[in-house]
Amino acid sequence: MKRKIAVLFMLFSLMIFSELLKVPDKYNGSKMELDGWSLNEKKIDLNQDGQADILLIYYKVVSTNVVTNYVSYINQGNDTYKKDYQTEKVFPTDTFGSEFGKFTNDFIANYFEYKAGKKTTSATQTPVKKPEETVKKPEENTKKPEETPKKPETVPAENPEKQPENTQTAETPGETGYKVLEQYSDKKPDNMTFNLKYNKNAPKDLDNFVFVKSDVKIRKAPNYQSEIIINAKYPEKIKVLRKLDRNSVNSEYDWYEVELSDKRIGYVYADGVLKREFNWNEMANRIDKTNKFLNQAFSEKKDIYVVDQYVALSKDVNTPKDKFGNRENQSIRGYTAPNSKEFINIPDRSILKILDESGGFIKVETLAYGGPYYISSSNKTKLKNANITAEINRFIIVDSESENEAVMEKTDGKWNVITYSFVTTGKDDGASSYATPYGDFLVAYSKPVMVYTRRARSNEQVEDSKKIAGRTDVVIDGEAAYAVRFSGGGYLHGIPASYGPNRDARKATTAKKIGTYRESHKCVRHYDDQIKFIYDWLGNSTPGDKNGYRAPKEPTLVIVM
Repeated sequence: MKRKIAVLFMLFSLMIFSELLKVPDKYNGSKMELDGWSLNEKKIDLNQDGQADILLIYYKVVSTNVVTNYVSYINQGNDTYKKDYQTEKVFPTDTFGSEFGKFTNDFIANYFEYKAGKKTTSATQTPVKKPEETVKKPEENTKKPEETPKKPETVPAENPEKQPENTQTAETPGETGYKVLEQYSDKKPDNMTFNLKYNKNAPKDLDNFVFVKSDVKIRKAPNYQSEIIINAKYPEKIKVLRKLDRNSVNSEYDWYEVELSDKRIGYVYADGVLKREFNWNEMANRIDKTNKFLNQAFSEKKDIYVVDQYVALSKDVNTPKDKFGNRENQSIRGYTAPNSKEFINIPDRSILKILDESGGFIKVETLAYGGPYYISSSNKTKLKNANITAEINRFIIVDSESENEAVMEKTDGKWNVITYSFVTTGKDDGASSYATPYGDFLVAYSKPVMVYTRRARSNEQVEDSKKIAGRTDVVIDGEAAYAVRFSGGGYLHGIPASYGPNRDARKATTAKKIGTYRESHKCVRHYDDQIKFIYDWLGNSTPGDKNGYRAPKEPTLVIVM
């Protein structure tokens, strides 16, 4: 009798939610939350009209079940969303983690069928667990997504079935049965060696890695109920082995399989990290492309030219990006045809060869951007002979996607990596800050210190030492050590810091962000000791220069990927 009463009680508790939640007919941002219910919000094109709609998923634990309400709001334009459809779905708590993602994906993919009643949620048919199987109700989840994701997947009870111990190591990965989307290899190019001359900042065994965007859990299996191995924190970088398909692990997200420093294998959901790499193969390809371009020019008896379009402290103008992502600042236009309005921006210090000149245009082919392109003959004085007469043997290669860099030189017929490290590249805002330009750039010179400027503040009293002759709109703000100019006002340099109190503390804060996100104004930031090594390695073929500029002892190319 007691058993029957308990079953009837739980059936009654579900009936309480047999009526759909009362929600507004129009979406109203933060006011959509309801007392006693957690809320998950998705922006997705439900009605396939090309505009993002809103799907709200309300959920609440009731006894041994998770009751959910799916509510769609369709985009009406002008930031207006109107309620279109609502349904209820009840999940058993102990299978919620695996069933929720599958049902949500099916609901989105078959939205019209659910709305038309051709597919149902079968809310009232969800089986009710027997009293002796009752699971303790979990506490309400209020942690941020990286710690315990906000998604309904995190609602299961506090004592889910314990996952088996993970004894996998990198040497004995075992068979997981998961569908692999991407498998990562640490194989290096055959023509590349790694006899480092400076290794202080070189990350060990991180050819493929994930960068932790904010605090995440590394788990023993690819699901949120699995035991936590470690808590990974920003800005950690962890070796990654492969990417797993979300459907094969019954999750809303793809997961990465990672290898910890002690060789244990763990899993982290893909939205919590960024996949990055030291792309040695692409670096080798770009070097080969460079010397093939040069050898072709030599065989054609054509000179190699470099764009000379640097104007110190030029006033910034907001211009559109071209198809390579470069803006017009300190570049010259290369038109796709003499009578065309379509053009690319060819940045300062870019390498090219001249094919022909006629009709007011110079026909060129570029190393980085191909060709032919047509440069106005009025810019002929901005094309300087680069005096390159043989293959280039020295390269600095910057990967602006993965925020890292490698320095190579040819040794015994192979490309030897002499140092590599993480860096920080440019963040684009279209005016005062630019992305580090994509391309191949011949190093102009280096200098021991680079001062930089900022916009002058209204009614600011500026010290004479920080004033710039003829300019009242900018003032000298700070400096960075060991600067190598590679394109326009773009330098490879050390940690920048403005003058004034606590400068060392501010430098330390900036240094901690190396290798995380794009943040510079165009330049490539390095640890001070790293750029000092590069500065010394470049050498000085112009001792006694009146400006203190040091031209490299041999041609050196900066490649920005």
